[in-house]
Amino acid sequence: MRELREAERKLRTSIEWPSPVKIQLAGPISGTADYHERFWHDARKLKDAGYTVFNPTALWPNACRPPCPEGCRFCPTHEEAMAASLRFLHMEAAGLALMDGWEQSKGACIAEQTAQMIGVMVRTVDEWLEVADGHYRWTDVRHAL
Repeated sequence: MRELREAERKLRTSIEWPSPVKIQLAGPISGTADYHERFWHDARKLKDAGYTVFNPTALWPNACRPPCPEGCRFCPTHEEAMAASLRFLHMEAAGLALMDGWEQSKGACIAEQTAQMIGVMVRTVDEWLEVADGHYRWTDVRHAL
């Protein structure tokens, strides 16, 4: 299994990806009132640069702004949100884009560690924007193995 992961990591980092690269945003949500705006702002910048972006806050568009009332049926639990996020990261993402303040987010730290373990490229949002000149493009590497 370890050899397979290493081969996949090498393959992911050596391929010129066809367009567009699928990347996932990761940043602080819990305890912040403006997370929707920050995620949408960074998603728009990355989309404008040519990436396909998975914005985890888009999964629950009717979610409350903090503080969420107890028992709100529109908001996911942290576990539900992480399950959806990690599923996309594992099955679809070629990259993870870390937003400002990601180090203070339990979920973003989990996503960063998971991405490193499975060979998904990890960069900050600004770093993804710097390399948006077409060198890194998406392909479904899992089918190539």
